[in-house]
Amino acid sequence: NFEKTKEEVSNVQDSVLLMHLYGNFGVLYADLNKFDSALLYYNKALEVDEKLSSEDFRSSNYLNLGELFFRQKKDYKSAIYYYKKALECAVASNRYLPFKLRTDINIGNVFYEQQNLDSAKKYYDAALRSPILDQVPDAKTALFVNLGTYYSTTNDFVNAQSYLDTGFALADNLGLMDYKKTALESMHALFEYKGDFKQSLRYYKQYHAMSDTLLKHESNKELAILEFEKFLQKELLDNQGLIKENKEITQRMILSIGVIV
Repeated sequence: NFEKTKEEVSNVQDSVLLMHLYGNFGVLYADLNKFDSALLYYNKALEVDEKLSSEDFRSSNYLNLGELFFRQKKDYKSAIYYYKKALECAVASNRYLPFKLRTDINIGNVFYEQQNLDSAKKYYDAALRSPILDQVPDAKTALFVNLGTYYSTTNDFVNAQSYLDTGFALADNLGLMDYKKTALESMHALFEYKGDFKQSLRYYKQYHAMSDTLLKHESNKELAILEFEKFLQKELLDNQGLIKENKEITQRMILSIGVIV
């Protein structure tokens, strides 16, 4: 019973563990597109974090909140607000550059969705100049795929194909299926614009095959989340002397279902 599990979480005495649990509940609900529940748990995590002053975690939580609002594709102002809050919290930490890279890409995405292409390009270019871009392959993949899509929109087909080809190769190598799907969709549109309908059809078929794969992946994720809920219900009933061990086990379980905070 998930509701019972959440009630038991509130009895955990280890604030650091509780903060991470709330944050990961937020990520889980966001992945299930349950906006209100995700928002509730991100805010609960922030409430606990206020007592701990954990700048690193707070930056990640704000980044997740920005992504949550961005996914709704309606409250873009809040998305940008939380992305900037994430960067503000990271200023004093040694993770400033990674957060700067990710917030530049994410804010660029917000402006692209709003068809504010000049502002989108400004933030994408800032991400391209990041001195750590090559050290963060998933961020580089996102940036190249997004730039390829941007250049397709502006009819710069040479740059579009270059960035999409590289972005797709990176996504394929890293196993980032969402980015592969986005790249394939943009490549289908790009070759359709160019009048190469044979290539466009090839990418269209690959895109739909990838979409089917992702649907299966989402089903597997829901099953993993159910297992995660059962795990929490069992572990949180254990003696409080096992809290440290529970934290380590919880983090391993989180990684096993692909949730990273």
